[in-house]
Amino acid sequence: MSTPQGEATEPVRPAGDDPLLGSFLALCHQIGIDRDETVVRGAIDIPAEGCDSPTLRRLADHAGLRLDRHSVDVASLQGCVPPYILASKDDAWLVRGRKGANLLVVDSRTGETHEVEPEVAAEVADR
Repeated sequence: MSTPQGEATEPVRPAGDDPLLGSFLALCHQIGIDRDETVVRGAIDIPAEGCDSPTLRRLADHAGLRLDRHSVDVASLQGCVPPYILASKDDAWLVRGRKGANLLVVDSRTGETHEVEPEVAAEVADR
């Protein structure tokens, strides 16, 4: 599969039942930052109920990344350059690229990549 970083050579590994942590680890993998889930969990205190926005900010800081929050609508998704994390209250996706007008998103629970219309992604992020 072609991505903004070239050809994806290995599938993204899921991070259990924590979609935000899974998406963060997938983002790190895509941009070439080596982040093992065990190491990440040892470095940053992750709440028992899973990664939340403040925890994601600490993870990003620890990895040397910048975290920006944006309102999500179709226009903003069309203007945003992958890779990035698209999160809702209960789920998170790594948007790893584009195929035409659609987004290529990674389901953090399965590691599978799906092609999603921006309208669907905006609706999911609004939940």
